[in-house]
Amino acid sequence: MSESDQSLRDSLDRYIDGLLAGPERAAFERRLATDPDLAADLRTQRAIDSRLKETFSPPARVGGIARRVARQPASLGANAAAAVLIIGLRIAQGSWMGRPAPEPSEVEVAAPNITRVYAELAPTGPASLVGCQSEASLAPHFSEKYGQELFVRIDAELPIAGPFEVEGWPTLTVLKTRSGKTPILILIDARSADPQPAVEAGGHLRLYRRDIGLFVIHELSPLPEPKCLDLFSTK
Repeated sequence: MSESDQSLRDSLDRYIDGLLAGPERAAFERRLATDPDLAADLRTQRAIDSRLKETFSPPARVGGIARRVARQPASLGANAAAAVLIIGLRIAQGSWMGRPAPEPSEVEVAAPNITRVYAELAPTGPASLVGCQSEASLAPHFSEKYGQELFVRIDAELPIAGPFEVEGWPTLTVLKTRSGKTPILILIDARSADPQPAVEAGGHLRLYRRDIGLFVIHELSPLPEPKCLDLFSTK
């Protein structure tokens, strides 16, 4: 492992633990937006931490250990190494507490729960939709975070507010609007980091997609057709 790789992985650990701040955090998130391998690694480590918290107590030191073990070069790959570690922890937990250990299960890296994102961020009234005042209002945000400007055409019937962030999905930018009384979320990510979110089968939400420049834009709402995807341009 090169020194630069080790430094990047140390930064990833610190980012997950909430220890990166200010310019250092901003620089790391820009790297996440353009490095699909790093973004995939982040999703894997968050899945490992989540599974460990479900199966081991106390979990405070376990997450970092699992990350380091999962990253060691091995033919099984990071996920398999993490799964082996979790099996060992489950066995140890069962022995320690005097009861049989539960059956081991593999670590799966799931797409973000966009139904939860919609429920938490969907606008509820006019007061929540004050934000984007001009076509170029958000261009500096996208330029800094993704390395390319993105412009939003202003439409009086689709007031745009944002940007918002989603915990656990650092490369994402969320904008919100509404069509009539129906809330709409616009999920913007780097194409290189696209986790390919999907709506639940049989659910009430629909997901529409547009790729433009470095970006992938998803529109999420209960509406039968997209309303906002044509508002965006890279000029």
